[in-house]
Amino acid sequence: MPRRLAFANDNTGGAATEVLFAPKSFFTTIKGTKTTLVAPGDSVVIDGSHVFAPNPDNPPDDYGFIKLETEQDITELMAEAQGENGGKSFKLSLKAFLVGQDKITAEQARMLKNELGIGMVRSIDKDPNTGLPVYWQLGNEDLLCYVIPGWGTGAGPAGKKGFPVTIEVSSNCPIQFYEGTITYLTVAP
Repeated sequence: MPRRLAFANDNTGGAATEVLFAPKSFFTTIKGTKTTLVAPGDSVVIDGSHVFAPNPDNPPDDYGFIKLETEQDITELMAEAQGENGGKSFKLSLKAFLVGQDKITAEQARMLKNELGIGMVRSIDKDPNTGLPVYWQLGNEDLLCYVIPGWGTGAGPAGKKGFPVTIEVSSNCPIQFYEGTITYLTVAP
């Protein structure tokens, strides 16, 4: 009788199509990583939920994360070691693609191009213990990330018009896990 192979844990590559960004000015409190380390892995977990400032354009709501819906199978988060031996850090780079050529997305790219803030991307996996979505955070209060938007027409009939977006930051962690509340920016009608 043939021997049956045991299934390995799924390890599907890529990230979800949900990319979030909030400028520093949107926050009243940006939480850091945990300083009381109880369980293995705690040093790369954000300690609680970020607190957003009141949104004067849409009372009584607070500011929140701007949601960027990206193209599936293109969103990728990478961390690469940088620096001299004994002084290394990680350069995190999130690459995503916003399909289209509409005015609202163009305006969003224009407004975000010089903003420092906090970025997030949702994993395609769920937390095995809670079943909740897993979010990876880019940046912290001291090392904020920045958005580098672009635009292109695509090449040939198979090309796509749209906005390639890169979010970059230097960090002492290859990834940070955010388990707090996700607050989305609501836009007044």
